[in-house]
Amino acid sequence: MKRIALSLGLIVASATLALTGCTAESTSKEDKQVVSGKLEGQGGTSTKSFLAGGVQITPTRVIAHQLGAKGVVGKDVISAVGADGSFRLDLDRGARYVLEVDKGGAGAIVGFHDKSGKMVDVLPVASSTAGKAQVDVGKVHVASSGGGAAVEVSPLKSFDEADLTGLPPVDHTWFVKADGSIASAEEALKAAEAALKEAEKAVADAQSAAQKAADEAAKAAEAAKAAQGQK
Repeated sequence: MKRIALSLGLIVASATLALTGCTAESTSKEDKQVVSGKLEGQGGTSTKSFLAGGVQITPTRVIAHQLGAKGVVGKDVISAVGADGSFRLDLDRGARYVLEVDKGGAGAIVGFHDKSGKMVDVLPVASSTAGKAQVDVGKVHVASSGGGAAVEVSPLKSFDEADLTGLPPVDHTWFVKADGSIASAEEALKAAEAALKEAEKAVADAQSAAQKAADEAAKAAEAAKAAQGQK
């Protein structure tokens, strides 16, 4: 009887542990806000630094800098860039972030529009579950001059900007850039202003070219259909 009771106890304990583990994993995933996208022409082939000709090469990556008070180093969330340019950031809720494309220490601040049309660089992720669990910003264009990058789809379209649940004080705007310098989100945005305009134009030009190609394809299909009908 003692052996049976002991066995039953172990089974129950194991089941409880497994259930607890699943719950913890589920909760952890639910607490994350996923932001994904694809860097245009910035595909990487390696996720680790390597030596080339005696020079250390750091592959392109995307960094989400968690903003904090001045003098406090916040948490960085880093995503490697896939061979197709894709990246994915799993962000903690209840924090504000500035996104930066880092290519060997040369960073490009990512800018996007808020719902009023103003260019901003701060992504507030409230601790509530409002918004989408996964947000895709589409293609990300880095200015050829460097320093700034623009997205096809603003991530703020998926969030309630009035929701401040769990967010830190508004004066928590500082972070350490990819090049090691300390900046506020406002300073970083101002410094990247010209590059962001250049990157935005690249986004607009790419979208225009894609629309033109789609229109031409549609016309060609109509012409082919008409020609087929005349036979």
